[in-house]
Amino acid sequence: MYACSQFGNCSRSVNAGNNSSSFTNQTVSQRRNWQTPVQLDPTDPAVVYYGGNILNRSTNRAQTGTWSAISPSLSNPESGTDPSYPFGTITTVAAAPSNPNVIYAGTDDGWLWGSKDLGQTWTRFTDPDLPDRWVTRVAVDPRDANVAYVTYSGLRNADNDAHVLRTTDGGANWVDISGNLSMAPVQDIVIDPLNRNRIIVATDLGVFTANVAKANSQNPDVRWYGLGQGLPRVPVNDLEYQASTNTLYAATYGRSMWKLHLDRND
Repeated sequence: MYACSQFGNCSRSVNAGNNSSSFTNQTVSQRRNWQTPVQLDPTDPAVVYYGGNILNRSTNRAQTGTWSAISPSLSNPESGTDPSYPFGTITTVAAAPSNPNVIYAGTDDGWLWGSKDLGQTWTRFTDPDLPDRWVTRVAVDPRDANVAYVTYSGLRNADNDAHVLRTTDGGANWVDISGNLSMAPVQDIVIDPLNRNRIIVATDLGVFTANVAKANSQNPDVRWYGLGQGLPRVPVNDLEYQASTNTLYAATYGRSMWKLHLDRND
């Protein structure tokens, strides 16, 4: 079990939270986000990623002595100059379920990166369709490491547009698939593992779903629909899908947790 408090102070527990030990001082970073990403490798739960402005990796469940830095600073060098707020940090990390050597990472100053060799080399994605906005989440297709999605929030830029983009070539090119999605920051994205063309997003106006089977650079139009009933019109900050019960969980800002059994006929 892993938990983080403000500005990257993270800890691990091996007894359901009764006791915990901090591992933050084992990692290398000059800046750490208020919501520092801590991500397990989907192919190996012993591997843990921690992002400040530098990406760190543990090979043994965040234990002391198992951390190493696997990236340079991934933020814009011009960020992080305000001492009152550590802007210029990693906000999302995603390792590919089909290839653990492939990692994607995004930052709060709008930079998006990928590595195909477990962090030895990094490529910053510079497709002009990628907005210069806070990267909220990256999700990688469970079977194809070249297919990934990225979402953004323009809240701090007074930008209300929804931003959801997709790559099918490992990040070289991205297609904006925001379509008719309601104008609001997008906070999270989930790929349905049983129907990989179906994606679900969390926004500041609720949860929406779309089928991207026909989306491409020539035809980027995607139709989005509200998912489920009864969810308050409230910001949703996090989504989690549990395959064993086919249940989607949504964590809201101020209105508790909600769950929905997905309809396979959608």
